[in-house]
Amino acid sequence: MSDIFKVINSRIGLLEPDSRGCKNWVWTKNRAGYGTIKSDYKTYYVGRVLLTFNYKSLLYNDNRWETMHICDNPSCVNIYHLTVGTRQLNQYDRVIKGRHDSSTRTHCAKGHEFTDSNTLHSFSEMRNQRQCRTCNRERTRTRRAHLKERTIE
Repeated sequence: MSDIFKVINSRIGLLEPDSRGCKNWVWTKNRAGYGTIKSDYKTYYVGRVLLTFNYKSLLYNDNRWETMHICDNPSCVNIYHLTVGTRQLNQYDRVIKGRHDSSTRTHCAKGHEFTDSNTLHSFSEMRNQRQCRTCNRERTRTRRAHLKERTIE
């Protein structure tokens, strides 16, 4: 693993920071744009390798921890833009910053628009969910009608 770290560090030395201070990995990347490097027929994430050497054994063979990009740039390998977090914290960060898949949706599954008057926000620990008020009303009516039928019988 230390050989990979030496290779990564030598390559990072060749990178110039962009206007945001990101050092973008220009070699191999996965589909999502995260920098990767191969060693002994195994692919490693560059950011994870960098953090493993800074946090010692915390990330090594421990899948509870993830590499979080403070700059929201997957190809960035600037050690000052990387931090360690849990999967839950990483997902929460995506939602807060508007990068989660559902945070960009403008309509619910049934086609109702998410407007201020038609959107319910439910907040719970580490979660923020949007629900369509129209669909919620329809579900409530259906549920109440079903319960009413059951009590009459």
